[in-house]
Amino acid sequence: MEKRVNTPTSDHHWLFQSQMVCRPALPMDRNGILEMTRDIWNGHDYVPYVLDEWYAEKEGMLSVALLGGKVIGLSKLSYCGVGQWWLEGLRVHPEFQGRGLASRIFDYTLSQCKRLGGGVVRLFTHQHRWAVHHMCEERGFQKIGRAIYMIADPIFAQVDHFSPIIEEDLGEVLARTRQHPLVSPELNLVDLMWRLGEPQEEIFTIPIQKAQALWWRNNLGFVIYLLDWIDEHTRYPLISYLQCPKERLTDLLYDFRVYAGRKGYNRVGWNLFLDFDLENFAQKAGFKFEDEEDIVYLYELRNWR
Repeated sequence: MEKRVNTPTSDHHWLFQSQMVCRPALPMDRNGILEMTRDIWNGHDYVPYVLDEWYAEKEGMLSVALLGGKVIGLSKLSYCGVGQWWLEGLRVHPEFQGRGLASRIFDYTLSQCKRLGGGVVRLFTHQHRWAVHHMCEERGFQKIGRAIYMIADPIFAQVDHFSPIIEEDLGEVLARTRQHPLVSPELNLVDLMWRLGEPQEEIFTIPIQKAQALWWRNNLGFVIYLLDWIDEHTRYPLISYLQCPKERLTDLLYDFRVYAGRKGYNRVGWNLFLDFDLENFAQKAGFKFEDEEDIVYLYELRNWR
């Protein structure tokens, strides 16, 4: 008996008959999401570790794509401040990749963003994910920057050049983000745990309240950080935003390594933009690339309806 070959033509016919449906994720979809992501990136997908947080977020939307009741796709739209959105977690089940489903899920997510009020939408994608680049550019996204992740070990010393930023300082902090950015204006963004948004009062208020916003050397500069996870038991400071005279950036980064050591952390992380010489200042302060090839592109969509 001749073996039937599963061709793209027959697949598309089957998909048409089955009618893939996109909708907001429900609690009952959780196991399906975990099953779908189990083998993505050789079992190292981060989605299972953040899924509960995604479900708990009140703003934005977690969406799934279903085929015959089975979860075959996923996307996450995250709120990053007023008029600021981050698109992440775009996934297609390994058995259904390469059939145009990612584009349909992507378009559904953008439609939900419009429904929620629209604004600026951004996303990171790896430098070699050409299909995602094409998908973004077809929809009017602009590639506005390249970023890379750097890490450093803590330094154990008894000096401390930092003091807390308090809520009464918020106006001055915001003014400094506008007047003295280390990068171009369109990349003057705050890292909200691997999501980016423009500096806004509500974005800085939480780290200030958590004592994760610090003046440096008598207000010469400042650093704001969040606590990210190395594994399920270990957290470390991820630089969210920093500001100082550029010629003093190495000193600020070095002193922050000392601060991390005093706090008992075993790593410091920073997602920095390339093309502004920031990586050279960071390397002089003892930072290194976790993976020199792991460059991501930042895409942005503005003024859309």
